[in-house]
Amino acid sequence: MDYPNYKVEYLALSTQSKKWYESRESSLPEQSASRLEKLILEYDEAGFDLFSVVPITDFATIHSSYTGAFTKGFMVTFKKRH
Repeated sequence: MDYPNYKVEYLALSTQSKKWYESRESSLPEQSASRLEKLILEYDEAGFDLFSVVPITDFATIHSSYTGAFTKGFMVTFKKRH
């Protein structure tokens, strides 16, 4: 039986070592999009198509009273073209 080839990459988002009350840099989404685009183009040249992008989330608790969810990175799956 012939199974398609898949490649999976974890694209970690840069975490800033800021305090919880400080705002994050506004360039973080742009940097992440640029890194994802480079990864997609790299695999496209190697003969793979983008199959899926799944966010990896986590939770953080601040002073036992506030819990928030945030995205740690993305699991990016590519499928080999035939």
